Amino acid sequence: MYIPISNILFSKYTNGEEFIFKSNLQPYVGFYFVDKSNNVYTGKTYTSDSVELLRRNPNTSINSNVVFNGVYASLNPKTLPSLNITPDFIKPTSTDYTNGFMTRFILKPTISSQVNDFIEVKSDKYTSVIQDSDAKVLYKSVSLVWKLTGPLYDVYRNNIRIMPGIIDSNKRSIAEAEKFIPNLSLYFTDLIQFNKSQESLKTQEIQTTQTTQTVQTTQIIQSVPTTQTIGGTQSSQGSGY
Repeated sequence: MYIPISNILFSKYTNGEEFIFKSNLQPYVGFYFVDKSNNVYTGKTYTSDSVELLRRNPNTSINSNVVFNGVYASLNPKTLPSLNITPDFIKPTSTDYTNGFMTRFILKPTISSQVNDFIEVKSDKYTSVIQDSDAKVLYKSVSLVWKLTGPLYDVYRNNIRIMPGIIDSNKRSIAEAEKFIPNLSLYFTDLIQFNKSQESLKTQEIQTTQTTQTVQTTQIIQSVPTTQTIGGTQSSQGSGY
């Protein structure tokens, strides 16, 4: 169906919280336009690739009998699966630290009234969700690379980045992941979580060196012979012996 520009009221950009695809209920991120009939389509203007979108209602639960823009009326909410996915305790492995990064897996209920309703899971649970057609309707998913080692910030030479930093790299990963799950920065508030930065390693090396130097100096002092005068006769002996 062709929609002339004269019938388009306005076009805007959405980050995924406002609309879903009518065909598969997945969140839509990108430009959209509204026509005079108050219908919403993808794109700035109508093209052959434009598809219809539905407005989201964040207060509607996926298991509710409330009709969500009419879409669940056709799906019958009572037949939708009910999945209760719990978060996992995630901790980097020694291999992750050797590689310098780990992969983190995030799920978010498709219909949720909470902006920061994120669930971090292990890779096997994440894979089971994205491979399940029912679960894919209920959860949005994204994986991102989380840097663990290196300098805290990007290192530049002649305006060229020669070494990525932990904080800057993780910011970039979050920004890319937010194209699929908006507001992820609300979950990843600690950009140096699990890190072993070169700065902290350098501090440890300095402290270790200082301790070693102190021990060596003490040993040297203890091994230097001391001279005592006994009855007008000099006698040399090593301290501690």
